[in-house]
Amino acid sequence: MITKKTALKEAGRFAAALDGPLGRRAMQPAIRDFLPLFRELRASGASWSQIASLLAAAGVRSGSGQPLANSVLRAMVSRAEREALVSDSEKKEAATSGQPSGRRVRVSKTTSPRLTTAAPQPHGVTQPAALGDVAERIRRASALRGQTLA
Repeated sequence: MITKKTALKEAGRFAAALDGPLGRRAMQPAIRDFLPLFRELRASGASWSQIASLLAAAGVRSGSGQPLANSVLRAMVSRAEREALVSDSEKKEAATSGQPSGRRVRVSKTTSPRLTTAAPQPHGVTQPAALGDVAERIRRASALRGQTLA
């Protein structure tokens, strides 16, 4: 359970973290850095409007200079939570697969058979499967148009 005094102190640290050496720092990375604070505040029963008011009292403002809206704060914390989950799962996956951490690899679990079949090409000429699929669709559309017009 976080006390009000501790919450104000942490909100002040959050506000100070927004001031970078070259000017204002982006809000999303700062929220990501202070994600444990937001989790603790929510776990202690604070509403998003109370947290937004706490940050406003510490001097946190949006890019337009207005106090941070509770809906915007909620969305930014939610985004940081999702990023943290993805980051954690990627680290676990990289540890088990032997890939260096931080490297993003997207693998499709299902492949479409039409993306793997290419249209016939002259000898020695290769064409990516996706281009062959598009060419095949164009040929079929032309054939259908020819049938209906004739």
